[in-house]
Amino acid sequence: MSPRRIRGSFAMDEPLAPNPPEGAVLDYYLRDKPSTSIQLEILDAEAKLVRRFASDDVLYKTNPSEVPIQVEWIRDPKPLLAEAGMHRFVWDLRYAMPKGMRRSFWGPAGPLAPPGNYTVKLTANGKSSTQPLTIKLDPRVKTPQDVLDRQFGLASKLATRLGEVSMALQQAGDLRKQIDARKKEAGGHSELLTALLELEKKMEAAVEPDSDDEFGLFGLALHASGQGTRASSQSRRSAHSVAGRRG
Repeated sequence: MSPRRIRGSFAMDEPLAPNPPEGAVLDYYLRDKPSTSIQLEILDAEAKLVRRFASDDVLYKTNPSEVPIQVEWIRDPKPLLAEAGMHRFVWDLRYAMPKGMRRSFWGPAGPLAPPGNYTVKLTANGKSSTQPLTIKLDPRVKTPQDVLDRQFGLASKLATRLGEVSMALQQAGDLRKQIDARKKEAGGHSELLTALLELEKKMEAAVEPDSDDEFGLFGLALHASGQGTRASSQSRRSAHSVAGRRG
């Protein structure tokens, strides 16, 4: 099995016919329905986990009101089916997103797996089977392997930092809720209210984008105030390009 790593496009042109799946097409057969969820794992050449899927995963579904195109054009994640019979699953050749990141139509996405040898491992009812998988580079791309490896290393570091920022913003969101609750309880205590407002001001300054040049972290912004909404709207393209660009 040798899928090719093809450079993606952000064009909004309407497709004239159904497009083929993007990634590795994995076919598997289950003689009987398993008593527990099944798992599909992708391992690299050093047997390190690249991606794990399970039949009981909670999958992201695009909200039609949040995208500027027809929903029919969007490919939401498909479930790993665990019914008896023949099934097909497509791995998009990407590593998992860091913990705490929120998926959306705009991105971000995990780093694109570099060309090389991988292993597909399917586990059902406690029994596992494996098959080799080789990712080949788009023949139109002449980038040397060592450059692709460095690109992957950088993308992995950026993805990790995005995860850290996402977790920090979630903590800031929790703090905002606590501040709002304390403000309601402050009543006529002017000193306490002043201290809470000052803390709130410092927190808002910490999560506010540095400029209006459309650079930010989409999917990571807070949800409560105007500043949080602004940060989210400014960041759509940048996080997609940082973690989601195909090389």
